[in-house]
Formats: sequence, C-alpha cells, structure tokens
Amino acid sequence: MQRRKIVRKKVVLKAVMLALPALLLYTCAIIYPIGNMVVTSFFEWNGVPNSPMTFVGIQNYSKFFTDYAAQYAVKNILILMTFGLVFTIPLAFFLATVINKKFRGQRLFRVFYFIPVLINRVAIGLMFTFIFFPQIGPFPMLLEKLHIAENINVLGNMNTAMLGVAFVSVWNDVGFQMILLSSGMASLPSDVYEAAELDGATAWQKLRYVTLPMMKGTLKVSVVFVLTGAFKIFDLVMGLTGGGPGNVTQLPSTLLYSAAFSGSQFGYANAIAIMTIILCLIITAVVNAIFKEREVKWRR
Repeated sequence: MQRRKIVRKKVVLKAVMLALPALLLYTCAIIYPIGNMVVTSFFEWNGVPNSPMTFVGIQNYSKFFTDYAAQYAVKNILILMTFGLVFTIPLAFFLATVINKKFRGQRLFRVFYFIPVLINRVAIGLMFTFIFFPQIGPFPMLLEKLHIAENINVLGNMNTAMLGVAFVSVWNDVGFQMILLSSGMASLPSDVYEAAELDGATAWQKLRYVTLPMMKGTLKVSVVFVLTGAFKIFDLVMGLTGGGPGNVTQLPSTLLYSAAFSGSQFGYANAIAIMTIILCLIITAVVNAIFKEREVKWRR
C-alpha cells in the first residue's frame, strides 16, 4: 500500500512537471493579459507606463452604454450576425453539398471559393473600396448600365455603408464555412443515405431527417464561428471605411482601437475588450443550449 502511494505521487509529480511549461506559457500569454485588462478597466489611464491611474469604478462600462459610437457598434454587430446566419451559412452549406459531389473541375471549384479566405483582409478591403468606388468603380458602373441607380456611393453613404461591409464580410467568410461544412458532410456514413433511398425518401427528406441531424455538431461550430467572428472583424472595416462615414460602421474592435490609440483611453478600451469576451462566452453558451434542445427534439 505504501509503495503504491509512492508510485502514485511520482506519477502525479511527473505529470505536473510535464504540464508546467505549457501552464506557464498559457498564464503569461492568456491569463495575465486578461487579468491585467480586468484590473485596468476600472481605471482611467492613458496607457503610458508609470503614468497616474485614477480609479473610476464601473464608469468605463457604463460609458459603453451611453456612447453614441458604441450604440452604432452594437447595432452593426447584430447586422453582421444576421448576415452571417441568413447568408453565410446557407450559401456555405449549398456550396458544401456541391463540392462533396464528384464532377469534373471539383478541385478547381473548391479552390476558387476558398481563395477569399487566403487573401489578407486589408487587401480585400482595399480591393472592394475600388469595386465600390463612385462613378469609376465596377459596381456603380454596373448599376448605372442597368438603370438601377446613378452615382451611388456605397461606402460613403450612411444608409448603405454597413450593408457594403456586411456583404464583403459574407464574401470573405463563405469559403471557410464551406470547407468546415464540407468536412462534416464527408464524415457522414453513406449507408444511412442508401437506406433512406430504399425507403423512398426525397432529397428534401434526406436533408431534413438525415443530413441536418447528423451534422448538428458541425453546424453548432459553424454558428459559433459566425456569431463570435463578427466581434473579431477589424482589418476589413479599417480597409473599407475606417469606421466611417461618421461612426456608422464602427464595431467593438474598431471602437476599442480608437479609444486606445486615438483617444488614449486605455481603461475604456480594456472595458470594451472585457465586454467583448463576456458577450462571446454568452453567445457560445446560448448556441450550445439551443443545439442541445434541438438535439432532444430530433431524437424524439
């Protein structure tokens, strides 16, 4: 018995020693920065080392709910999430079903739709800035040729700027979601589909009662990526509009950048970062709960 305890202690000690480097790295790279953000979010600080820090309590957090630029940021996040759920995932699902079928040029088709994921987002922003450029851009010229609109300025108009950003975001993200959903489809057993065909199931019935229930795990990951990914968009907006015109295309990420590096309000910027983390965790928990409930319904 005593010998077993000694062996067990040695095993635990070895496990701790093996995990210690990774734990230290994780602490330095993740835990400490987040902890530092939480602490400094309750202070008014200009970000300069050794400069005075004034404790303001939850003032930085309450400012987020009263700042008109932050209101634009919250609304725009909801727009991006809506576009992601309504357009990105359905388009990616359709493309995934296409590339999972064998046909001539399948690889070329897959590469063609995945190219936007490989391009730097700043470059994508500059590219679409030219595409949407008034009068000389391909998009305004096309609308003028079709007699739909004349001299339209998509990114310079306060009513259409965010829609242009959302369109580019969908174009950029569809390829990644396509590959993700395609990998989920490729792992589905073929014998289930063969059994469904023998039972006389139509294409819609196979989608509704076979594909979707069996892909619930992949779909959950896809939805989480789309919803939380909206909070990570920064370089795309900076390349397209820089948060303008006015503040109509501001996002929490661009608002954080402006507060920290333009306004020297690092306490407020850290409060925005902490709220972003909390919102992403809440969204992930809600999506998990929804899919868990749907999984129970599918089983019934």
